[in-house]
Amino acid sequence: MTVSMPVSNAPDDRDAADPALHDTFVVTRLLPGTPAQVFAMFAQAEHWRRWFRLPGAHAAYDLDFRVGGGASARSSFTLPSIDRTTGDGAPAGELTEELAYASHFIEIVPPRRLVFTYAATVQAVLRWTALVTIELNAQTTGDDAGPARTLLRRTEQVAFLAPTTGSDGADDLAHVRGGTQLQLNALAAALERDTPLPA
Repeated sequence: MTVSMPVSNAPDDRDAADPALHDTFVVTRLLPGTPAQVFAMFAQAEHWRRWFRLPGAHAAYDLDFRVGGGASARSSFTLPSIDRTTGDGAPAGELTEELAYASHFIEIVPPRRLVFTYAATVQAVLRWTALVTIELNAQTTGDDAGPARTLLRRTEQVAFLAPTTGSDGADDLAHVRGGTQLQLNALAAALERDTPLPA
């Protein structure tokens, strides 16, 4: 499988020469399992699909886990549309957005490190892209009989290219951070339910 990174024009109300918004953040999470078991949640499609999801319906996912490969996902997300012409915020039917995610694996060092880029598009507009480094380190409990634990450290360097119309982009960057937290919540829950065997 070849993963194509989205290429799109800036939205009509935004000049392509407008400066991108940048953010770098680090999220850590103590997870159940060994580094190899946590790594399998990224490397094996059947485990990856247990925690990685786009919002919406009619989703499609693909994973090609190798350097030069990548992951892709698409879905349709329906939300209420507000009629702002009336001034009363009355619902004006529904608005369906097409979402797409595409990543590209740059470095894979099992079971310790994974480096990749990804791009997120909404309605065929490239909204943001990022460089992500995942690092996994075994954590000792002081009790040889205790359960294995792994400290996951995710460093994300974001370039937000198309902020929400009329905003300074602060809410958009917060949205990216929040989405990362939700992903890691789902990863932790999947590991709690059924820790995979090492690949």
